Amino acid sequence: MIGISQRVEVVVPATSANLGPGFDCLGIALTIVNRYTFLLRDEGIEISGCPEEFCNADHMTVRAFHSLYKEVGQTPPGLRLHLEGRIPIARGLGSSAACILAGLAAANRFLGDRFSEEELFERACRLEGHPDNIAPALFGGFCAALRDDRTDRFSYRKFTVHQFPRLYALVPDFCLSTAQARSVLPGLYTKEDVVATIQRLAWLLGNLTQHDLKSFAIGFEDRVHHPYRGPLIPDWEPITRHLSQKIDGGVTISGSGPTLLVWVHGSAQPIATYIRELAPLLQARWEVLPCALNSEGLRVVSSVE
Repeated sequence: MIGISQRVEVVVPATSANLGPGFDCLGIALTIVNRYTFLLRDEGIEISGCPEEFCNADHMTVRAFHSLYKEVGQTPPGLRLHLEGRIPIARGLGSSAACILAGLAAANRFLGDRFSEEELFERACRLEGHPDNIAPALFGGFCAALRDDRTDRFSYRKFTVHQFPRLYALVPDFCLSTAQARSVLPGLYTKEDVVATIQRLAWLLGNLTQHDLKSFAIGFEDRVHHPYRGPLIPDWEPITRHLSQKIDGGVTISGSGPTLLVWVHGSAQPIATYIRELAPLLQARWEVLPCALNSEGLRVVSSVE
């Protein structure tokens, strides 16, 4: 009989990818987190703490958990999973990356930590399909990640940052699927748009890693995905226009959206007040979540006793 003491808790942060010009390569971990509690049982799957439609064996966390057991040739055990979720689902804050990493990290702990963090990173990227949320969720902080076409392997780099801008996540009351957000992107870009985006990416990296916030807002400009995904977010234009007049900072689409991430240089700003000022002009309801850079990343906070 599997005892109740077979328990693992995993805490995984929300993430914001792209950060303007860093399309499909840059990401940061945020201080918004999900907590997953795993209890082994004799058989079956029991899930609580999330919408009923996700309470089954197709849950991303369960699929990731099972995948690691199958890789080592073991039959996955029964599982009771409880989720305390603060990361909004389908809002561009890395909820799928968090679920995948939680399942892999818990399975790895139950299996005696057979896999290193780098090995879990590789497996999580393959399950997710891209690395820009996985890297910061696992390792924390501000990361760049890519897939090396020569080796078909994923790699990441975590940047050292000494002081980070203030962050506010603007979360609307509607969802936007990654598939829809990708479908509107063009197949070809002009050289002018590519060069302009690369220039701003270099500027952004300098600002964030050297804390030399010269012409801060310029670094968040983008011509690869913002012009095409912005129209999918009904309030994108009024919010960005209004905030550009109020703050020294920028606004980026978080991942594929629809959450917007506000970056502020300097003292705290009443972002919620600024959004309320716009309320008569907005189509959606927006929740303002003050947050910060999460330098730690994923944590396994309890283990098999």
